[in-house]
Amino acid sequence: MQIKKRTEKRNLFLIYFGTITSLIGDEIGSVAISIWVALQTDNPINFALVYSAAKFSRIVFSLFSGSIVDSFNKNKILYLSDSAQFVLNIFILFLILLNLDFKLKVFLFCLISVLQGFCLSIFKPSSRAILPEIINKENLKKANSVLEMSKSLISMLAVIFAAGLVMLLGCEVCILINAITFFISALSEIFIRYDFKNKDEQKKAESKLKKIFDGYRYVLSEKELLRFALLASCLNFFCTPIFSNILTYQFKTVFMFNWQSAFSVINKFLKDEKSFLTLLSTIVFFGLGIGNILGSLASRKVSGKNINFFALVLTAFSFLILGFYFWFLKENNFLFNIILLGGIISSSALLAGFSMGVFNVYVTSLYQKKVQPEFSGRFFAFNTVLIQISSPIGMLIGSSIAAIGIFYPVFLFAGGILFFSYIVYCRSLQANFRLK
Repeated sequence: MQIKKRTEKRNLFLIYFGTITSLIGDEIGSVAISIWVALQTDNPINFALVYSAAKFSRIVFSLFSGSIVDSFNKNKILYLSDSAQFVLNIFILFLILLNLDFKLKVFLFCLISVLQGFCLSIFKPSSRAILPEIINKENLKKANSVLEMSKSLISMLAVIFAAGLVMLLGCEVCILINAITFFISALSEIFIRYDFKNKDEQKKAESKLKKIFDGYRYVLSEKELLRFALLASCLNFFCTPIFSNILTYQFKTVFMFNWQSAFSVINKFLKDEKSFLTLLSTIVFFGLGIGNILGSLASRKVSGKNINFFALVLTAFSFLILGFYFWFLKENNFLFNIILLGGIISSSALLAGFSMGVFNVYVTSLYQKKVQPEFSGRFFAFNTVLIQISSPIGMLIGSSIAAIGIFYPVFLFAGGILFFSYIVYCRSLQANFRLK
């Protein structure tokens, strides 16, 4: 059934506005939390614990959240989960302001992260599954491309804004802004025009457990889609700990060097640890954002044959650039140049962001076109499990290694594994071609 153009534009605007508004808060809140934890302790495992609590809970809840998404009004799920996130971020703000033992704060952060994980476990599959039902299918790839590009641009600007807020007003203001953006997002999602069709009595009586297993069987039967989910899981295993945690602590180890530049404005950031970490973290997020925008634009011209090259090889080069630079930095004084350091980390982030942009738009559009509507919620939820399960594992393993002061070998190992995987993939294609 064709959706009226006016209704389609209205729905797209509200989806974009809600997603982008909450994303602004997410990025600002993420920078604030990571900088706050890094300033409280020298141990990267503390941040990894908070991050992993949210990820593992989201994975566990995603095992059955798909059935919830397919059974209830997807639009209501969107604005109710955003409302819950607003309340949870207010709790986080109070928790930071309270004078409690740091270990107790980390424990309470983990509990809140579990609840946030549940909200995300129903929000993400709902936002993906509702799109083919509120716009026409021929516009899906364009809509996903614009959404991904907008998210990247806003993320990049939000990180810069967050950096300024952290330095001027502190982490608490950033977390308050995060809460407010979730409230605004929930309000916008209420007005999405979405006709929820109630199931007939026979389907209502259907076993919830049977619906869950039917969803699993459907996912496992779609071999092509399953391969992309496993590839995304592999990329998450390496990208999440490196860009979200390990790099921050790598920056802490090089802060002691006498960094100087020809620009007095930049030199002010190099004297204080908080400013130094914020500056370099902003450069990383900025590079990821620019790369994601370019990748989203390029995704419309990328075919399925080239998607593995963009996903594996570009990300591999991204990690290898970091690994070799920090390796040589230990022994070569001429590399102690803040402009060179900024150029290296921004180039690495740019490559990784470009790879993510191309891959995400292509794969999401493929899912939305091929997955049957009655399985969409369960598919996207189970797909979340496959993709996200590697993130907290990678975060805990990577952070544990970083805790003992090993950084550049992690970058080199990650790049080498991804590059080797692409070679194996190409060899397998050649072998299949010869058999045919």
